[in-house]
Amino acid sequence: MPENYSELLEAMLPRNKHVERDYLMELYYKYLHGASKEAIKKICPRFYMRLYREGLLAKIPNAPRSRYGDDPLKTCRERFPGCSRGKIETNEPALYSLLWRRGH
Repeated sequence: MPENYSELLEAMLPRNKHVERDYLMELYYKYLHGASKEAIKKICPRFYMRLYREGLLAKIPNAPRSRYGDDPLKTCRERFPGCSRGKIETNEPALYSLLWRRGH
């Protein structure tokens, strides 16, 4: 995310005036759509706090936490081509258990 968003959002949010919740979400969708809560907190802490105070953080996605990406099966096939399940379980137990829980 470019840093100029921070300046833009700061200029658009009046400090001591009430801002409608819809307007805050419009700003998010227009300038920061797809940004996670953590990214917004880094880019524009004041905007993040306004979203928090208005109870709007639940509408904004969290950053993905998996170190295996969106497709752990693809990651497994890239890291361990042609390996048996037992070898994957030995070398990368977290990945193995994730795949097992998802039924792969």
